[in-house]
Amino acid sequence: MKRYKKEEIQKLINEYRLPNKSVFKGYVIHLFESDEFLHSIQRIRNTITNRGFSKSPEYAKVFSNYEKALHEKLSYTKHDSNICLLFDIGNQFVIIKDEK
Repeated sequence: MKRYKKEEIQKLINEYRLPNKSVFKGYVIHLFESDEFLHSIQRIRNTITNRGFSKSPEYAKVFSNYEKALHEKLSYTKHDSNICLLFDIGNQFVIIKDEK
């Protein structure tokens, strides 16, 4: 599956003109229409899943593994969502939509 290598992360930092000190934190799930981020997942038995959402990427659930983020994205069909890359640029967080 897709995974960004260090060189590709650096290329995105340069392309989007992020500060050189930017740190890639992982992958987050962004709900486009409501501009919210998946914050928490609670599974009750195998049939019920409760999800919490946040307005800030700072509080988003961060996936270090792309495949796990993709699994959660595909299992949530109530609203359209995107996988985004999360960067800490020092004084705030920035997301870049996964286009790969």
